[in-house]
Amino acid sequence: MRELIINDEKKFYSKIWLYRSFIYKNTKFISKIKDFQVNECIKALNIKNSKDRISFIIDSACDFIDNKHKRENICGFKDCKCFIQRLKKKNQVNGCCRYCKYVSNKGCTSKSVACKLFNCSEVTSRYDMVEYKDLKMLKVLSPQRRMIIKHGLFTPKEQMMKILAPNLLIYGTARLLIGSVLLNILPNFIKSKRGKNARKA
Repeated sequence: MRELIINDEKKFYSKIWLYRSFIYKNTKFISKIKDFQVNECIKALNIKNSKDRISFIIDSACDFIDNKHKRENICGFKDCKCFIQRLKKKNQVNGCCRYCKYVSNKGCTSKSVACKLFNCSEVTSRYDMVEYKDLKMLKVLSPQRRMIIKHGLFTPKEQMMKILAPNLLIYGTARLLIGSVLLNILPNFIKSKRGKNARKA
């Protein structure tokens, strides 16, 4: 197996699309850069099994987000109620995750990059949160897989792994598009129709 030494961060990220291709399947990448995310990318590129590489990247991205505010109660939970639920004195609990079947008394029981990236305006006004663009380790994956991970709300890692499998990428893309239509386009279409009907009446 040949070795390739990486010592230029900017050049590395500009060529990462090439490094993840079959051309470098028999290449061992060695990093001379002291940057956590570059080194996570290098570790991922050295994992030649596609399934294991995807699993590593999801774990790495989730850990990166979790470690940013490890000791902080960013949602302001008190008696299972977040900042918003306490301010508005609602009977709801568990914040934005109240409808998710993976939420527990100890928090989230699944690993979902999309869920960990989602924060309400109350949280983002108080803290400097990790955003999708900050997760450079995701560049090791194809744009199609990155997009599925980015929009996979309420999708645990086990299910995400199945969706991202090579033989299910078409299904994953279709699922993403249908979900986008149901969550964004359809409600707006219904609202516009109701508005038109109200004006006619």
